[in-house]
Amino acid sequence: MEVIRFISGPLIGAFIGYFTNYIAVRMLFYPRKEIYLFGHKLPFTPGAIPRGRARLASAVGHTVSDSLLTRQDIENLLLSEEVKEHVTGAIMKHFSTQLGEEICDLSGMSKDEYREKREELSRAVSREIVDSINVRSIMEEFGADYLKEKIHSRTLGKLISSERIDSVAFYIADDLQTLVNEKGPDYIKKVVDDKLASADSRSLEEIINANTEENNLSGVITDSYCKLVRDNIDRSMSHIDIAAVIEDKINSMPIDELEKMILSVMKQELNTIVSLGALIGVILGFAGNLF
Repeated sequence: MEVIRFISGPLIGAFIGYFTNYIAVRMLFYPRKEIYLFGHKLPFTPGAIPRGRARLASAVGHTVSDSLLTRQDIENLLLSEEVKEHVTGAIMKHFSTQLGEEICDLSGMSKDEYREKREELSRAVSREIVDSINVRSIMEEFGADYLKEKIHSRTLGKLISSERIDSVAFYIADDLQTLVNEKGPDYIKKVVDDKLASADSRSLEEIINANTEENNLSGVITDSYCKLVRDNIDRSMSHIDIAAVIEDKINSMPIDELEKMILSVMKQELNTIVSLGALIGVILGFAGNLF
């Protein structure tokens, strides 16, 4: 009988401690909405997470924009060797195909006729080359995984799902694509003009096919692309309020999806809190037996 009395206190304490903390954890998410009784709102309704979702969304958004997805991160991504090689390769392909087709059309022209046509040709080719730069494709191929790794490196960043990071990445890509479409032709045209200007002393076909100059042209294109990014990244990023985008996406999430997202990050910690309640209950139960 004494044994039962001795262990009953800790067992009851463990039971109370466990379920008290379990209920407290559940009350973080429930109830979902305010509950009124006789016209008065019951305290602790809605739960802490539904009630504080706006603050949580703001905290996550500013953490990501201030620390995890900065202007420097986007610039480093766009100027990485992989991306530069991808962009330069796409542009060089157009130099060898688009310009090659134009050469066939101009082959019968005199030098004077060619010079009159050169400006029109330069603009047309520049536009074709810029159209070959697909920032969304670049972001999908090179940027999405980089951004996920960067954002998920922090606890708050883990609250953002991979799908939502993709949507933010493509939002940035679309804005940068607008920048490329607006500014790109002028930058690329300088390269095209230099290339076409040298045709005064040699045939275009010889210049396009000259291996020694192709390597140099590739370097010029890469430099032009880097200059385009560095000169305009600040303006582009000023148009993108990453914190607001992420905050809006979290605020627009269904509350059950938000719960799943938080539990996917903090389930172990929350379970530890529940178990700790049971442990404290056991300790208090034994303490009650001693005193």
